[in-house]
Amino acid sequence: MMNNEQKDQLLPSASLVQNGVLCEGQEGNYFDEKGKEIKEFSLIKIFHFKGVNEKGKGIKNYFMYKWVRLKEFKGKMYWVGLHISDDSSDYFHLRSIADKNRVLKGVEVVQEPFA
Repeated sequence: MMNNEQKDQLLPSASLVQNGVLCEGQEGNYFDEKGKEIKEFSLIKIFHFKGVNEKGKGIKNYFMYKWVRLKEFKGKMYWVGLHISDDSSDYFHLRSIADKNRVLKGVEVVQEPFA
């Protein structure tokens, strides 16, 4: 398993667009499967696996919940998902589960930050 520093070194150059304007220093925005923009401090629900329900009858979908944050690496800000406990030592890059249109399949924004 790779540590976070190794993950960061694998990052390709990002398409840096914010509010329709090319800007230095921040990766472009991502969207959930319903087309909703994912913002910093959003809580997202991610499909994890299908398994037997608690009573041992039938199949149930299981989900993970993650906080979305911007994390700095070499002067640029990248979107990452953190455990709800806010243990920032372990995270994943949203680009690792995004398609070419920056949409995260199997992901839903369940809570947005206050404005």
